[in-house]
Amino acid sequence: MWTSQASRNIGPLSRAYARTWASFLTDATQCTIPIGCSSPYPRMDLRERLKYDNPTIPLADLLLEKMQIVQINEKDIIDTIVLLREHELGASDADERVNISYISDLLSKDWGFCYTVTRNLELTSSFLAKYPALTQEDVSKVRTRITELINRIESQPKSTAWKLRARIGVRRRWYREVDESPFYRPQDSIQR
Repeated sequence: MWTSQASRNIGPLSRAYARTWASFLTDATQCTIPIGCSSPYPRMDLRERLKYDNPTIPLADLLLEKMQIVQINEKDIIDTIVLLREHELGASDADERVNISYISDLLSKDWGFCYTVTRNLELTSSFLAKYPALTQEDVSKVRTRITELINRIESQPKSTAWKLRARIGVRRRWYREVDESPFYRPQDSIQR
């Protein structure tokens, strides 16, 4: 799967993630691991976050990068399942944990971001039974982590801006279309 050059250029966490991801799938699919310091969505400024897990972004940001997509695809759901299968939730970015304090704090300030992430986490949970490569233990572990994460997000006190935007809900678009993003590349889009 990885060339020797690519294996030298990614960290041990990314190699383990890629190996797990590859063994999880039954067909050959390309694994993408985000590298860089900016997001196509203005909600996340990853420059400050790089210091927590150099040379990549922390697991919480990796999870948010996958879950912030309004029209999420199955590959991002699979990536999320593997990430949550392999990594515990925690109150910080230490010890290769998904920082639920950071996630819940960030989402408590932006209704649209929160809505999209929680909706996609629920969708991810519903996809768990679809993959026979997952054991019952794997399904239980991922479902428990998703439930814990959603509960933490929902219990976090929300900002005034969040509450005001929540009143409008889905009646007004809360996201930017992919082709409106300066990072959009038509050749990367999925034809549905």
